[in-house]
Amino acid sequence: MLYWLLYLKLFHYFPPFRIFRYLTFRTAFASLTALFTALIIGPIVINRLREFQIGQFIREEGPKAHQKKAGTPTMGGLLIVISIVVPTLLWADLSNRFVWIAVFSVCAFGAIGFAVCMLALTNATTRMYMVRAWLVAFWTGRTFQVKPLSSETTTAPVPPQLLLGR
Repeated sequence: MLYWLLYLKLFHYFPPFRIFRYLTFRTAFASLTALFTALIIGPIVINRLREFQIGQFIREEGPKAHQKKAGTPTMGGLLIVISIVVPTLLWADLSNRFVWIAVFSVCAFGAIGFAVCMLALTNATTRMYMVRAWLVAFWTGRTFQVKPLSSETTTAPVPPQLLLGR
């Protein structure tokens, strides 16, 4: 959004905004935005997860040293997804469809992680079941991630020499 506003719309009126066309500049500021987003939103997300009592389940037969981790908030991936998606939407060229594929992929894998985490919290299932659920969800998400790219056709025709092997 900032790229669209500051470069595409306003640099005609204020020429120094041309700096927003450079990918390196936007990458640096997106990284800083991600850092500050994580630092500002991190404590809020952790406190909210504690309020909802979304904590780690520790089996009773596990080691005693692990018992102190009981109640530790899980779903830290939520913070990571927020810290990736917000700067991407702010600093990226949103007319580029690969940006949208990346945003969709991050959100989809975040949803997969959320679903697996909720399964672990509600059912307290065994570790092997969780690994299987994660693998099925991962490969399903991977399939939907690659599909838009595989339906792409090349713009340049393949020369007949390459097809015939001459």
